[in-house]
Amino acid sequence: MMPLSAQEILRIKRAQQNRKRKVRKLPKPPRMAFPKGLQRDYSRQLVALVKVIYEVYEELLIPHLESIVAEANLLRPDRADDWNDSLDRQFEQVKNRLTEEFVIAESVAMGIGQEISDWNDREWRKVLKAVFKAEIVQREAWLAQEMNTFVKENVSLITSIKDDSVREIEGIVRRGVQSGKRHEQLAVQIRERYATDRRRAQVIARDQVSKFNGNLTMLRQQNMGVRKYIWHTSGDRRVRPTHEANEGQVFSWDYPPATGHPGEEVQCRCTAEAVFEDTMAQQIMLEE
Repeated sequence: MMPLSAQEILRIKRAQQNRKRKVRKLPKPPRMAFPKGLQRDYSRQLVALVKVIYEVYEELLIPHLESIVAEANLLRPDRADDWNDSLDRQFEQVKNRLTEEFVIAESVAMGIGQEISDWNDREWRKVLKAVFKAEIVQREAWLAQEMNTFVKENVSLITSIKDDSVREIEGIVRRGVQSGKRHEQLAVQIRERYATDRRRAQVIARDQVSKFNGNLTMLRQQNMGVRKYIWHTSGDRRVRPTHEANEGQVFSWDYPPATGHPGEEVQCRCTAEAVFEDTMAQQIMLEE
């Protein structure tokens, strides 16, 4: 039998030592809290911007409806386009004012994006500290790009509320004047539209906070090497049946369920509990 080399002897000893070791059982991680407060904050900010839109209508459009309707009712061939010209002038003023007012859209989006990121980071650090009993600092080179994407998408969504509202109100007024409606009726229709735009702003706010928080959870878990998660719902009556069916199930970040990952569907408030698998746990070992 040939003698063993020093390297082979060392490899055998290490193998024997490893067999005497055991993997430390990691504690169950705490669930990451959902940022309900940030949803409310963002909703309030977007609703405030919608209120500005309708304040501009009250100032620059509604007071002029009576004269515009009167012009349209003159029915003089040589003055047929006067009311259209008058309406064009008023909507040009409305659009210019709203463009000035909505300059803050980017700062609003940046502010809420940073708050969501900070919230998510704190919750994730709590998880890591509870599991590994130490402060773990992760490099997040991807974060700036994710934040930039969030801001651009939300500026577009905020601006779309304004643009769609103006387009709808302009259509209401033009069709109304042409069909012979009184200026009081047109004013009522404009004010009734406020509720629709207000609801839309609330949906956008809730949905965007959910999506960004869920996306950051996924990226931070993957950055730590986590490949799987346990689905958790918010546990109330508003949970979708399809999401309730996911409760407690393990999913892979690489293979989302039919519902998408937590936070992906509109206004989803579900969260993902990280599964720290054996491959990661084996790095933390104790001598018997």
